[in-house]
Amino acid sequence: ERKTTIGLIGHPNVGKTSVLNTLVGRKAASTSRTAGHTKHLQHIPLPPYPHLPNAYVLDCPGLVFPRQAPRHLVEVMGLYPIAQIRETLSAVRFLAERIPLEQLYALRKPDYVDAEEPWSPQLIIEAYAERKGYVTGRGGAPDAHRGGLEIV
Repeated sequence: ERKTTIGLIGHPNVGKTSVLNTLVGRKAASTSRTAGHTKHLQHIPLPPYPHLPNAYVLDCPGLVFPRQAPRHLVEVMGLYPIAQIRETLSAVRFLAERIPLEQLYALRKPDYVDAEEPWSPQLIIEAYAERKGYVTGRGGAPDAHRGGLEIV
């Protein structure tokens, strides 16, 4: 007897499990708004269709963590939920080496920085936070963590 397996793959939070539930005709797997809810492969039998009497749907997690990739690269790829990113400088450095972020975001150097000073990841993050009005509660300094997270 021949079995057919239909695989659902894709980025996090695009509705793979919702498609599975629709195909099965019931809530066979739980869903969540938070990326990473599906933790493992799910192999769910489909109800018998005329041309697919013995079919299954294979749902896989959207968050699959490469073993050898540096953490900042995995963060840039969007494989970690934003709440799990603790340090943004490495990811912003990676992006800034490939994309002119200061031009993309039309950033201006803060007044306390010499105009001749080259753009650094920290300066990009601070200028972005200042442009967006993100400040810390203490003294009104640019909120570098929030700015960095938004860039990533």
